[in-house]
Amino acid sequence: MNQISLMEGVTMLEAVPSERGQPLGSMKRIGIVHGRYWEWRVEELIKSKGQPDTPNNQENAMNLRGVEWVPILNPYLASTDATWMLLDLEGGEDGHQLLHFMKQKPTTSRGVNDFNGNQIHRVVTRFAIDFWSAKGALGNM
Repeated sequence: MNQISLMEGVTMLEAVPSERGQPLGSMKRIGIVHGRYWEWRVEELIKSKGQPDTPNNQENAMNLRGVEWVPILNPYLASTDATWMLLDLEGGEDGHQLLHFMKQKPTTSRGVNDFNGNQIHRVVTRFAIDFWSAKGALGNM
């Protein structure tokens, strides 16, 4: 997760057509659903005054448009660098209120790699995020 991927996600969300066929447009309140792996990174990205991960003193572009960023921790999301979701919290009839999280307890298994004989550890997790409408939601899973 980095600043560029989140800003591109917002740009894609704003381009989603509404019921009238027009782009959703500028969003003022955006939720970032993330797992525990990104808990500190999200805070760094949305609350830094300066641009994260750079040696310069430029302002953090994520804060220039007056967007209210709302971090939403979902402990059931897998801990990978590609697991997060953006929600337009003001759009739709319910503002994308998350109705429930469903999870299956992670299952683990071991195996042996056929090529080099090393041991393989596998973890399978399942989750669901549900709301009335998926319009205004963008996932990077």
